[in-house]
Amino acid sequence: MHTSTLSWNGESHMRQKLNNRRPTITRVLETESDKYYVSFGLDLGDLTIREVFIRGSKIGSDMERLLDDASVVLSLALQYGLPLDQLLHSLHTGREEGGTSIVARAIALMNEEIDKIQEAFPNGGTSPLEDVPAKEGAAEEGEGVLRQE
Repeated sequence: MHTSTLSWNGESHMRQKLNNRRPTITRVLETESDKYYVSFGLDLGDLTIREVFIRGSKIGSDMERLLDDASVVLSLALQYGLPLDQLLHSLHTGREEGGTSIVARAIALMNEEIDKIQEAFPNGGTSPLEDVPAKEGAAEEGEGVLRQE
């Protein structure tokens, strides 16, 4: 049976329906050998991240499919209200090197960015953001790019 409610830790959580248009921030995540683009959609009501897309692998590769699947699972977890801190903690626990995977680093990047956004908008998002022109080359430099999706 399909349900839109999940329970954990004795609490019930409903999936948050996303608006058709929402602001998206894209950041660059570089490893020693690759460059990935992490885009995340914001819920303006409470300034939380509700969806994630991780791109950068060779088109058609196993890594591309893995990152697509991880993005879907991560987006669903966020839509059901699982905090970024909890996801990051789970990816660090029991690993000597900590959470160094692309997904763990993407979550850490989102966590940093959402802290900046919530600091800039302490009362939450009360109105839709207009398209904010990105500084030329910002994505290549690793700076946030904000746009409506």
